[in-house]
Amino acid sequence: MRMKKMLAVVSALCMMVSVVPVLPMQETAVISANAEDTYENLSYRKYADYIEITGYVEEPTGELVIPEEIDGLPVKHIRQGTFENCTDITSLTLPDTLTTIENGAFFCYANTKSDGYRTRILRSNNNDDSIGIGAFGHCTEIKQIFVSDTHPTLSSEDGVLFNKDKTELIRYPAGKEDKSYTIPDTVTKISESAFSGCENLTSVTISESVTEIEAYAFAYCPSLTTITIPDGLTSIEYSIFCGSGLSTIIIPDSIKRIGSYAFSQTNLSSVTIPSGVTDIGDATFLGCTSLTSVTIPDGVQAINSNTFKECSALSSIVIPDSVTSLGESAFFGCSELTSITLPHNVTSIEKWSLAKCSNLDSIIFKNPNCEIEDSGYTIYGEVDGGGNIEFNGTLYGYEGSTAQVYAEKYGFKFALLDEEPDTTEPKTEELKQGDASGDGKINVLDVITINKAAMGKETLSPEQLKAIDFNSNGKPDSEESLMILKYIVGITASLTD
Repeated sequence: MRMKKMLAVVSALCMMVSVVPVLPMQETAVISANAEDTYENLSYRKYADYIEITGYVEEPTGELVIPEEIDGLPVKHIRQGTFENCTDITSLTLPDTLTTIENGAFFCYANTKSDGYRTRILRSNNNDDSIGIGAFGHCTEIKQIFVSDTHPTLSSEDGVLFNKDKTELIRYPAGKEDKSYTIPDTVTKISESAFSGCENLTSVTISESVTEIEAYAFAYCPSLTTITIPDGLTSIEYSIFCGSGLSTIIIPDSIKRIGSYAFSQTNLSSVTIPSGVTDIGDATFLGCTSLTSVTIPDGVQAINSNTFKECSALSSIVIPDSVTSLGESAFFGCSELTSITLPHNVTSIEKWSLAKCSNLDSIIFKNPNCEIEDSGYTIYGEVDGGGNIEFNGTLYGYEGSTAQVYAEKYGFKFALLDEEPDTTEPKTEELKQGDASGDGKINVLDVITINKAAMGKETLSPEQLKAIDFNSNGKPDSEESLMILKYIVGITASLTD
């Protein structure tokens, strides 16, 4: 019935916005259990008390009208992918009876030809209204979404779709021609795929009221080059900027976790990851071919699979002592990388983790017992025409180390490190009394840090807790934050008063 274009693997991962329903379908017995029935140009399934639109006879062009009822039953659902990539539809009318547009129902992979495509979501008499994630994903022909003022759960403003009280931005139309957009102050949540595929947007201003941005929110926005993430956010979700034109990003200190594919295939040239981040997901910077430098904080525990894969401009990187492993293909294809030091806490590196690094001159193994996956494809520079691996660099390690064993097995150069193996535990700097934030100062930030920890919104390290535990109760509390506040404003001369 329809031809679908094949996408590259990464693009497919970043476009899996049309898979999971927002609300479950009603469990109702199908009456027409065999072949689908047809009505005019539409195919459908008949359930006990409603009709579901499932496809079409011939690809629709021009105006598409979804009827209110078929065979005396209300049309309530449009199935996932029903009109996927139907790029010649110029207008769409949806009935009052419609309660669910499933994920990817009008999803478009290709650039579209039509102008003036307008989606109307009319009032429904039911309360199970649902617009699936990616229902209108990448539909660059959709310019506005209109909702009746009497709709019980949805609203629109300037053609943008929101929930009823405008606390959640559900969908910004991909075909909207504005270059910039300011998110209203009422919004606290940006839904999954809310801006995905918006080709015209160059900037989005996110209000400080936003505390949650879901996955894929700004994926595949090729003109979107800069964005400021609000301080209230604690997590950057899966594929949030995947495939966008992002070249500059300011990540606030409030961020603790960066999800998989978050910045993959963007135009970022440098990134500083805040000190509070301990978790960086798989493929976070996959295919960032302009990325030259990344600052990784001491606290990140792993460089996961594909994290920097195909970052061909990355010329240097410092792996902090906190890292314990390199995942599969972690630095695969980092052809400008010339040297890398694996700290003593790195206990394992997986297959392809340092593969196709053609300019890598030195790999320093500080851990004599680091487990190196026993494969010629774990470390190499190039593969010659005969399928043989080549590595012109040198592995550095200790006498009898796993690095030496690996080098000798695969015919690589090996050189001994001058110093003895470092078997000591990494030292932790003791914080000054009252310095809850760890910035070396005593100020209101320490008060805020203690209060957040007391409310369970932040976890203090043993060093932080030691610095502020004036009452020796082993936990942060309001008494300690008050003591610091009194000290800051000069009421007391000492933190122990």
